[in-house]
Amino acid sequence: MENLSLSVIVPVYNMEKYLETCIESLLAQTYDNLQIILVNDCSTDGSLGILNDYKSKYPDKIVVIDSKENLRQGGARNLGMKFSKSEYIGFVDADDFVHPDMYEVLMKEACKNGLDAVYCEYEKVDETATAKNAVRKDAVFDASMDIKVFWNISDEERMKIMASHKYGSVWGGVYRHKLIESNDLYFPEHLAYEDNYWVYALQLFLENVAVVPRKLYYYRQQNGSTSHKKNAKHHCDRVEIGIKYLEFVKDKQMLQRYHDIIEFLFIEVFTLNSYSIFVNYFDRPNIDQIDYIKNVMKREFPCWRRNKFYKTEIPIRRKINMNLIMLLPVKCYLRLRKYI
Repeated sequence: MENLSLSVIVPVYNMEKYLETCIESLLAQTYDNLQIILVNDCSTDGSLGILNDYKSKYPDKIVVIDSKENLRQGGARNLGMKFSKSEYIGFVDADDFVHPDMYEVLMKEACKNGLDAVYCEYEKVDETATAKNAVRKDAVFDASMDIKVFWNISDEERMKIMASHKYGSVWGGVYRHKLIESNDLYFPEHLAYEDNYWVYALQLFLENVAVVPRKLYYYRQQNGSTSHKKNAKHHCDRVEIGIKYLEFVKDKQMLQRYHDIIEFLFIEVFTLNSYSIFVNYFDRPNIDQIDYIKNVMKREFPCWRRNKFYKTEIPIRRKINMNLIMLLPVKCYLRLRKYI
């Protein structure tokens, strides 16, 4: 079996507290044909110094890219992908870490079967976790592992997989680099919630995929993390991400082919979830932003109530909420939510 090359890209912005744990977990990987690309995204703390120290110690293993412009996570990942010449790409967030066997397990499947992507499961760990106290011994590969493989995914199966949200994250897998390049599967830059765009764009092109039922990625839960900050402007990026995704599927002429799942994503991810964040994470929700989402839904997906995934995948309480969103003026909806 050919040992194909892999680049693991780590976007870094002010993560000096966690960087050592992250990088050490990558250096400990049992997969040998691995390049670590560390992208400093204009950090203002000591992150760049840490990255350069590791580069000097492991010059054959580590590449450091120092971006002179803050591109956010998506842009930093793009820089890493464009630099890489490897056959597969993986991503790790700088505050997370991975099991020593993670990439050997994933790449074994990728190399053996020539897959577009291989995913694993993840374990949530607390803010103080280290590789020493968090890595599970029972997570390692064994011959009896029930790996699920999707071959020649049909359009219907693809849409069911996307609707389930069960498989697919930015950092939980390895991806064929050529597939990314040939389909312009790059991240939106200067925006938060870039994963909402990339994950669902990528899944439209995956043909052969495997899922390894082991928790090999350790996802750190931080108090006061960016995704949970109150009154933060970056939450409004959800709206722009949704529009960019719609533009992407139209440009690739996929809207008609995958209309049902794209419409469903706009109902759940870009409308219901965005409304929830705007209402719960802002003391004074931006009425114009909220109204804009509703107007996009009305314009692009006027028959959303007939969507088959909406009928089967959305709980009744969320359906009620969606109907209230679409029927009521925004200010009336916000007042009503206080009493629900």
